[in-house]
Amino acid sequence: MARVEAMRRYGVEAVMIYTPNHLHFPCAVAFLEAGIDVLCDKPLTSGLEEAETLVAMTEETGSVFGVSHVMSCFPMIRQAREIVAGGQTGSMWNSCRTG
Repeated sequence: MARVEAMRRYGVEAVMIYTPNHLHFPCAVAFLEAGIDVLCDKPLTSGLEEAETLVAMTEETGSVFGVSHVMSCFPMIRQAREIVAGGQTGSMWNSCRTG
């Protein structure tokens, strides 16, 4: 997909990688090699060597590489937000939150 899109006149400019974790690194490499910007879900890699490779590739290609933090979609995070917004966290947290 990365090679085909890079060859298209109006191919994609960026991709979001939300594959199973073990595929994040190889997918990111493929798109960076094609000069396509990448937004990748966590974890980016399975180790330091792969992370250093992504840094080097990003610098070499001039591509943008971003990390997504999608925890806001988890039900527990939404519930925690509702608890805090509703002032149900207790006096210690509420005094910290209001200054």
